Amino acid sequence: MSEKFYEYYNAVMRWLDVVGDYIYYFLCNNQYLGKTFVCDPGFIGEFKSALFTAFFMIFGIAAIFAVYLLCSFLGQLFVKLLNLIGEKLGKYVKDQSLLFNIQSILGVIRKVSFYVLLLTGVFVILGIPDTFSEFWVSAIFTGFIVSTAVFVVASFLEYILTAAIGVSSGFNSLKTVTFGDESSVVANRVASVLGVITIFFLWGLATESKLLPFSLPGPANGDYSFEYTAKNAAGETDNATVSFRISKQGDEVEKLEAPATSEGFAKDDAVMMLERRSKILKAQDNDDGGKDESYTITAINGQSIVADQVVQIDGGEVLFTKRGSFSIRPSGGMTMEALFLPPPEQVWNTYKQLRAEGYQAVSLWENVFWSLARVFMGFFLGCLFGIPLGYAMGLTGWLRGWFDPIVEFMRPVPPLALIPLVIIWFGIGEQGKVSLLFLAALWIMTIAARSGVSGVNISK
Repeated sequence: MSEKFYEYYNAVMRWLDVVGDYIYYFLCNNQYLGKTFVCDPGFIGEFKSALFTAFFMIFGIAAIFAVYLLCSFLGQLFVKLLNLIGEKLGKYVKDQSLLFNIQSILGVIRKVSFYVLLLTGVFVILGIPDTFSEFWVSAIFTGFIVSTAVFVVASFLEYILTAAIGVSSGFNSLKTVTFGDESSVVANRVASVLGVITIFFLWGLATESKLLPFSLPGPANGDYSFEYTAKNAAGETDNATVSFRISKQGDEVEKLEAPATSEGFAKDDAVMMLERRSKILKAQDNDDGGKDESYTITAINGQSIVADQVVQIDGGEVLFTKRGSFSIRPSGGMTMEALFLPPPEQVWNTYKQLRAEGYQAVSLWENVFWSLARVFMGFFLGCLFGIPLGYAMGLTGWLRGWFDPIVEFMRPVPPLALIPLVIIWFGIGEQGKVSLLFLAALWIMTIAARSGVSGVNISK
């Protein structure tokens, strides 16, 4: 499937290359635009690169929107199916009070199972401490699996019974105008689940995840080559081949040797490269007479070139620099590099490694404990100072006028922007970390308390 995608990708690239040529030469021959920088021969490669980028950005946005529409359509079908089942059930069961009581019981079961799922999920994800006995380990895993199943089944049954009772929308079903009424729009749980699944699907699609049977075209990998034409001091021309092998980071690959098929003054070259990493090649260093001032490279794959011109080749592109060197740039494909966005399975494997080995001789549980301790301490201090301050600002106009400029100035400032100042003021120790969390919570709690107090009718 990936090879088929890559074939389509190459076909689109060739089509865009032709379209870029037509647009470029149209602009050059235009009587108004032809006199501008667009007609610089070295600009056509950059122009095509910009065209490719714009096309794939539009294509990516359209693909994401299409996936969203598909998931939304499937979600609506599923919801309609549940509503249909509920309506059928409501026609057969005449005792609405019985359905209402069962729905209430299912609601309690769903909430209890969610809390059990949350509690056991913490141990499953972070790892069960070694001090726990085998009985507790089995109990935690069993509780996690059973609570997950109970939560899912209870949620669906509760939804069906809600439709059967006929109160799936409550008083909202009686409203004729819902624009601007926040209470009339309630998040759909099925849509939320499908939204999360869509995010993970796009994540795997953009990172060549092995969990999916297909993915977007990845970066160029394997053996490629291009031919260049050189002209020596005597005015003679000769062709030579540059072969380059692209491999993944960490892979052990055999070194590529130059084919040595050229019999003239231009000699073949071989380059080893990594995915998404460019490399400079000075072809003239290997050619006979390549260091003469009159030695020049005139073409790549039969296409005449000038300095700073980009030429598209199989597996990427080549920039001919002002110094007469080749800057070989492998194609990055349409996927993200693992350095910036690793695939889901790599994240999971790294997590398992951290859970087993810890980080810098400190277990994962201990790291989580100290992180949560800092968060709770910063939040506690933010509440301790923010709530009384907001309470006072909501009751006294003088205090509100005094502190309002400070609060409104600091409220939109992202906490991450305060990191340099916090380091300067408090250092990089525990005091600086807790202070940053304190500042992040202070203004939120102040505004929340001020709004709450201002909205209370004192006469009541």
